[in-house]
Amino acid sequence: MNKLSNEIKETYNIKSIDIKMLRKDDIIISLTDSRFHNFSSEKKQALANQIGELVSKLRGDMTKINTGELLFINETNFIVGKTTESESFKMFE
Repeated sequence: MNKLSNEIKETYNIKSIDIKMLRKDDIIISLTDSRFHNFSSEKKQALANQIGELVSKLRGDMTKINTGELLFINETNFIVGKTTESESFKMFE
């Protein structure tokens, strides 16, 4: 997972990424980066597809991944707390 995380960070210049495997064949990648906030849904889906291709390429001897989602997380900090919004896009069709 570290190799995948580092590759995504370097390829797409992303600072905050979280990768979780569920049931050994599902992957969820969360990106927290404010620059994605203004991306259109089409751009976000295109990025999800690109990262999905990268996952497929790098998984090597990993268990076959059947489903994957890319979450775009937008956090807004306030004096007394913060709000978090997210959008989810499929990485594999």
